[in-house]
Amino acid sequence: MAGNSKGGIPPALIAVAAVLLIIIAGYIGYATLLKPAAAAPMDKAAEQRSDWIKTLAKQSGGDMSKLSKEDAEKLNTMTNGHAAAALKDKLAEN
Repeated sequence: MAGNSKGGIPPALIAVAAVLLIIIAGYIGYATLLKPAAAAPMDKAAEQRSDWIKTLAKQSGGDMSKLSKEDAEKLNTMTNGHAAAALKDKLAEN
């Protein structure tokens, strides 16, 4: 008789199946544990705030001292004290 006399599964097929199983398990682990989460879509209010900050950034060139007192206070409140960073971030997006 030729081939495997025991009639079992060939060792090469078992090795290929094991490698595929390891690859699939690795991908599932990456996708669930390590892959960065996608950003949530902005709602209408968040989009309006973002557009307003972007407009301020363009008008001021990213400089807080060029904003009106009211706009600076509103932006500072909206960003929890990170107004300058928000302006610079929005200016860099353009």
